[in-house]
This record gives sequence, structure tokens and C-alpha cells, in this order.
Amino acid sequence: MKIGLLLIHGFLTGTDDWDAMLPELQSYYDGVELFCQPGHVDDGKKPNYKEFRRDRCYELLAQTVKEMEEKYDTFDVIGHSMGGGMAIVASTSPKVRKAFFIAPAIFYLRPGVFSRKNLMARKLAKKSEKCADVLLAEKLKNSSDNILRSFTASFKLFRRRLFPHWSPHTLLTFASIMKRARKYVSKVTCPVTVFWGKLDEFVPRRASNYLIKKVSSADKTLITYDNIGHGILYKGNNTLLIRDLKQVIGGDDACDVTGVGEMRTVKHYKMTDGAWKITFLRSKLVKENGKIIEKTTRTEKIENKNQKIT
Repeated sequence: MKIGLLLIHGFLTGTDDWDAMLPELQSYYDGVELFCQPGHVDDGKKPNYKEFRRDRCYELLAQTVKEMEEKYDTFDVIGHSMGGGMAIVASTSPKVRKAFFIAPAIFYLRPGVFSRKNLMARKLAKKSEKCADVLLAEKLKNSSDNILRSFTASFKLFRRRLFPHWSPHTLLTFASIMKRARKYVSKVTCPVTVFWGKLDEFVPRRASNYLIKKVSSADKTLITYDNIGHGILYKGNNTLLIRDLKQVIGGDDACDVTGVGEMRTVKHYKMTDGAWKITFLRSKLVKENGKIIEKTTRTEKIENKNQKIT
């Protein structure tokens, strides 16, 4: 069986967004298609955003999906940000095996997060000093440093690629693309995994929650990271994302893997015998006897299929 992978990048970026992730994923597939939004190009080249129109984007996406359907027996779809919204539409293809939505921008914006990044970095740095475990202390210090590096990288990307090209045309096209994407959410039936970081600069929590509630999948997972932002797939910030992606792509439950200092929440919903089996995994820091320790809890429960997902 030939299995393909379709990668869909976001707003005003390019296919080079996947450079750090692609080498980690290629071995799982017989081929990979990098979808390039109309008018968008990789960093360093000159874009032409006159070509960036909603109908043209979806026309090109439909053509790409059709080519994937003809070339592969089945394929997975991964989309980031605006690409996460478009991945919803692509995932309605009957040949899609699994869909992964990374910080899907079906709702936006999220003001105030830039200050939260600095606050989180300071908190982690202080907590690392009070850790009882040396390895955990090192992980927390690395996480604190990574938040600041991620913020710097996000700001540079914003200044270099987004800020110069924001215009009424590009913004209205983005909004129109996401409006159409929301109409397809309930039509997605394949297994779905949604990734979101609490430090996301642009996409609020409700975007990921909405997807998990509204998709018609019988197998869906929401993974939330405490100290990761919108640049979740870029090098230096993507270790956990890649680990979790590979876990689910390989057919395993993301709740079955965890590590030191991850500060991560996983909710896995699976329809079994007419009821939802819900597995919840939470890794967080707690204070005990004046020291910071990491506590991981896992619970499972069964709920009626008509129960409202939370």
C-alpha cells in the first residue's frame, strides 16, 4: 500500500516552514507533497500576493488532493496555522487516513500573549532553582531559554515576512479562507489530532477546542503544550511536536508517552461500542515540601456517545 503525506503551510510563510520536521517524517511515507499557497514563496524570494485569493487557494488545493488520491492508496494531511484550516477541507477526502492540525487558525486573534511569554520564561527559570530533581531543573531552565529563543524567532519572522506583506487584500483573503474552512469541520471523519501551545501569539484555545468538538471523527486527540507558541514547528521548538506526531502516525496513543519537564496535556477521545472512551494525561509542576516536582496523572472514563465533549 502506498501512503503519502500532504503538508500545508500557513499565512505569508512558505514550504520551508517544514524544513526541520520533514527529515523526521519522510521514513513513514512513500512520498511527500509540499503544498505552496498561491503567491507565496520560500524565504528570500519575492512573493506575488496578487495571486493569493481564496478561490484560487482552494482550487489549487483541490487539484493537489486529486493528484494525491490518484497517486496513493491513502495519505495523511498536516497543516499549520492557516494551513491547518485548509487541511480541514483536504481531510474530507475519503482517501485521507489521518489528519493533523497544528495551531489551526480557524479563530484569531489572541492579544496579550507576548507579555505572557516573558512571564512564563521567568516562572520556569525560578522554578528550576527550586527543583528537587537535577534533570527536571535542567529541563525547566532549557524550556525557559527556549521560550525566549522562540519569541525572538517569531518576532524576526513577523518583521521579515508578515509585517511587510500585511495588507487589506491579504488579511481579507486569510479571513475568507478560514470562514470557508469552518464550514467543513463537521465533514471530517478520519482520525484527527490537534496541537496547540498555550503561548500561541495568534490562535486562541477555542480554535482547537472547537475542532475537537465539531469534527465527526470517532478517534480524536487534543495535545496542549504549556510553554510553546505559534512557531511550534520550527527548529528548537518542535521536539515534543515531532515526538507526538511520530507516535500517532505510527498508530500509537499519544497518552502512552511522556518525558521529564514536558508540561503537556493530552485528551484522547475514541468511540468504542457506542460510547466515548476518554483518556486524559496531564503533566504539570507542583510544589511539595518547598520543592518543585513534576506530577503526571492519567485517568480514563467512559461517556455516552451523546455526552458533550469538553
